[in-house]
Amino acid sequence: MTSDENLRQNLWRDNGKLLIESAIFPTLLLASKQDWLESPKTTRCYIQFHSLVTHCMSCLTYRQFDYDTHMRYTHRLSRWLHKRLAHNYSQAGLLQPYTIRLSTILRDSGTYQSPRAHNNARQIDEVLTELRTEQVLLSIQKEIMRGRRNSLVDIRYTLLPTIEFIDAVKKANRRTARLAQQLSSANDASVTP
Repeated sequence: MTSDENLRQNLWRDNGKLLIESAIFPTLLLASKQDWLESPKTTRCYIQFHSLVTHCMSCLTYRQFDYDTHMRYTHRLSRWLHKRLAHNYSQAGLLQPYTIRLSTILRDSGTYQSPRAHNNARQIDEVLTELRTEQVLLSIQKEIMRGRRNSLVDIRYTLLPTIEFIDAVKKANRRTARLAQQLSSANDASVTP
């Protein structure tokens, strides 16, 4: 696979027909390759983002989160769950715990699913412990659902965030509201003659 193929992002319809095909950076302009090799920090360049990224930035449909904490995790699944909490748990508070099931985590994260359910549960427990260590979660409660012969069917996790995580979510909410207001004001100013 070439580097261009690695950078290419494809979105397909259910019937297999191509909906959009675009490189992550469709346009990359450098002064010259020689300038870049000699002085990469001072060389001027222009980068155009992927159209979906540009759309999200223009419409403010993205969520901000603590990227530094996100990158300190040792498990990929910890990064995925932290990002999910930051994106979906915008009402974070001590009185509003976040609930998620083991089956949902395994399905949505694309994580390898062991044929033995208890191995999956053990992996999720490690991830939740790591989130607690990084001051994202204050407490974790599990409700185990069992099937025939006492086999593990699913687990419902109730997650309570830390004050630090709640503050980060509230700051992101305020930033989003402020930016949305500025965007609305700018759109109103450009429409009125």
